Amino acid sequence: MNIVSNIKYHIVFCTRYRKIIFNDKVFEEKFKEVIYQVAEENNLKILKLECIREHVYIYLISDPKFSPNEIFKIFKVSTTSMIRKEFDHLSKSYSVFTKNYLVSTEKNMTDEEINEFINSQKKRG
Repeated sequence: MNIVSNIKYHIVFCTRYRKIIFNDKVFEEKFKEVIYQVAEENNLKILKLECIREHVYIYLISDPKFSPNEIFKIFKVSTTSMIRKEFDHLSKSYSVFTKNYLVSTEKNMTDEEINEFINSQKKRG
C-alpha cells in the first residue's frame, strides 16, 4: 500500500514551572540532537526547531500513523531520558516538561498565538 501524505504540525511545549533551561548552549544543542535523531527514527521530518528560554517549538511533517499526542510523547520521553542521564542539575526534577502542549495544523502560526499559549502556562503549581 502506498500512502502519500503531507501532514504538518506546529507543536509547542513548556518546561515545568516555566523553568529556563535553554540558556545553556551545550544543553540546547544536545536537546536538538536528540529531537532530530528521534524524528528520523520515527519518520518525522523537522522543518523548524527552536528552543527558547522555557519552551520548545517544533514544526514538522508527520507520518499519518502518528497522532499529535503520540508525537509529543515520543519527544518528551526521549528528551527527558537524555536530560536525566546527562545533566545532573536537571536530573532531580520530577518532570522537566509540562503535560500541556499546543498543536496546530495551520500553515502559519503567529508569534502571538505561540506566546498566548506560553503565557497561559502557570509558573508554579
